[in-house]
Order: sequence, then structure tokens, then C-alpha cells
Amino acid sequence: MSKQLRTDKEILEKMYDYILQIEEAISIFKDNEKEFFDGRVFYNSVSMPLFYITELANKLSDNLKDDSDEIEWLYLRGMRNRFAHDYAGMNPAITWETIHESIPQLKKFIETKLN
Repeated sequence: MSKQLRTDKEILEKMYDYILQIEEAISIFKDNEKEFFDGRVFYNSVSMPLFYITELANKLSDNLKDDSDEIEWLYLRGMRNRFAHDYAGMNPAITWETIHESIPQLKKFIETKLN
């Protein structure tokens, strides 16, 4: 994330790349809920891309965010803050829910905006 992203399109493309990384981790671990909660490797492998997605979401223009009632932007901002300031205190259940509910919804939104 060292390159400065300037446009919503660039930010959305990067967010999409991180979504694909989350999907790859889910596939590698066969979406094994027990492995996610009992081990740390699966959890950690989705957490960093998820953190970057939440960080990038804060950089999107207000115009784009205002055009998308289906995305909970404040939820993403709150998750970003929890990752940044209390990673060890993150609730894995919230992360699990996010990667299975919010991320697919965000992926559809991004696909719509990029196509």
C-alpha cells in the first residue's frame, strides 16, 4: 500500500484485489470454521487483507459512498479502528461474519462500479 491511490477507481481496484486474497485464503482453508476459530493461521490470513480493505474504504470519496446505501461504511471504519488499535482484542466471530457477509456484498458493489 505504499503507492498513493488518487481516484476512487484505483482504490476500488486495490480493495478488489484484497477481496480476492480473502477468497483465496477461504479456499485454501476450505472455509473450515473450526480451523478459523481454533487456529490462528486462517484467521490471520484474512485479517491483513481485511484491514487493508477497511483502510482503503476510508479513502473513498463521499460521493461514491453516498451512492451506496447497501454498504455499511461506518461499520468498515469501526472495524479498521479495531484492527489498528486492538488487533489482539478483535473478536474472531465478527471477522468471520464480515468475510462471509459484508465482503461478498462489497465485492458485488465494486464489480458494479468497475464495470
